[in-house]
Amino acid sequence: MRSKHGPAILLAVASLWWSPPTAAGEPRRSDHGDLILLDLYGSYREMGAQAADLLGDDVRRVLELNLGFYERARSRGIGNWLFDHVALPLVARFMSDDTGVSEEAAGYAEALGISRADFLRALIGTDASGGSTVFVATRSATADGNALIGRNVDWIDFGGLLRPTVVRYHPDNGDFDHVSAGWPLLQIPTVGLNEKGLAFSLNYFETDPQMEPTSMSYPYRRVLQRASTVDEAIALFRADFPIAIPCYGALADAHGDIALLECTTRECEVFRPDGDWFAHSNHARTPAMIPKDRFRGSDSFDRRRLMEAAVGPHLGRLDAARAAEVLRNRDGHAHPNAAVVANLFVLNAAIVEPAKRILWHSDRIQPYAPFGRYIPIAIGSEVEPPAPIPASNVLGTEAHVREARAIARVRAARHARHIEGDLEGAISLWQEVFAESPLPLDPAALAIGWADTLLEAGRSEQAAAVLERWVGADSDWDHRIYAALLLGVCADAAGEREAARASYAAAIALIDERPEFTAYDSIRKLAARGRDRRLAPAGFELSLWVTNVPP
Repeated sequence: MRSKHGPAILLAVASLWWSPPTAAGEPRRSDHGDLILLDLYGSYREMGAQAADLLGDDVRRVLELNLGFYERARSRGIGNWLFDHVALPLVARFMSDDTGVSEEAAGYAEALGISRADFLRALIGTDASGGSTVFVATRSATADGNALIGRNVDWIDFGGLLRPTVVRYHPDNGDFDHVSAGWPLLQIPTVGLNEKGLAFSLNYFETDPQMEPTSMSYPYRRVLQRASTVDEAIALFRADFPIAIPCYGALADAHGDIALLECTTRECEVFRPDGDWFAHSNHARTPAMIPKDRFRGSDSFDRRRLMEAAVGPHLGRLDAARAAEVLRNRDGHAHPNAAVVANLFVLNAAIVEPAKRILWHSDRIQPYAPFGRYIPIAIGSEVEPPAPIPASNVLGTEAHVREARAIARVRAARHARHIEGDLEGAISLWQEVFAESPLPLDPAALAIGWADTLLEAGRSEQAAAVLERWVGADSDWDHRIYAALLLGVCADAAGEREAARASYAAAIALIDERPEFTAYDSIRKLAARGRDRRLAPAGFELSLWVTNVPP
């Protein structure tokens, strides 16, 4: 709760912590804990160059990471050579759009001293997919009757390489001033707000096709540049199909209107709640989009359900401070590495108050982003500066320190495998993780990652022993699916074909218990293939998200 103080104290606090707009034409970086805030001015090309200069080593490290991912993922052969050496440089040189993406990219490339093609390779090389857990409330649901968005952006920060970054754009071409939250190199807002009070929150939507390679339509940026209301934002999305990437877009404006867009690259549907608020994660809500949704999984439904439960007690009293408490909620599971609201993948934790022209962002990095102090970032010189929302008192407790130590060990093991490619080092680190008793994290989830690493190293018997020891009948449904699949691979490696077939069949049976969850279709196909013929353990690797602890 914030106390009411006199103007002198308020201004003193604001001078220390508030992030006001800077004077026109003065690009600036300010760091607030782990959070980077940039103020950029001029053309989008100039602002791209300013961002690169101000971010310095923070952006160069991300560039190097992404280019490494691009190189490792690049297939060999004449077709891929032509794409990499002919098509991609041509696209990088001649691409153009009406939101400034291409010009900003050119400014970045020039300031970084790299080709536009390499900058594009770095964008393509981003090696992760993500989710988000968001609520949008208005009128009777909020304390002041105005709209409010609370948002946890779930993405892998690769051991802190992707620092949460908020960019305050001051364009000189007539676009609205706007603020955009994400991380270095990201040009599309995960959540943002403009000077007219239009707020937009972007969610990952997996559908078919997953992108339009020839499209240069980025309405995710355009709504912040040109839309004043929710209806205008919806019209902008529908005005220029195909859009580049499908998405869910939560919208709110200064007039109190709220909505959720569900867009494939070719069409958009609008979800409006029956009441004055809704929660959202990563699955479609509208009848037209549900059949197109390829990512309906237990994780997404759990996060939405738990976000709804977290918001419920605050309805009618929601303000920025209570929104922060909602984003910090970990109810619903005994361990933090689960599909909870404040899960360990949260990279951007943000709150938006459109009518007040304030975007709040946590100053902590993953895996405790939601628990940090929330810094108010204003758009518009007339905005009255509020004080920050204090950090959670959970931080620094004995339980937090013990949990953080365990998370750090797991992250080190995952980093060794996925980033450094050091399998033996990763296995040693996994052994250290499980040496602690009792584990403050869900051991079933961690066992999947440990066994998967052992399988890649050719140690199938050890992998089977880990799975049989730590994944049981009381483990989460999705963990039992992955364990059954991996046990099949272990049995195949040992030449026990009938046992392998039984494990694959068990995985299929578990998936078939919940046919509405399309996110497991690829796992089911893999298990069905294993039932028909042996699956080799070499190179077998599950998603970076399986252990619910980021690398």
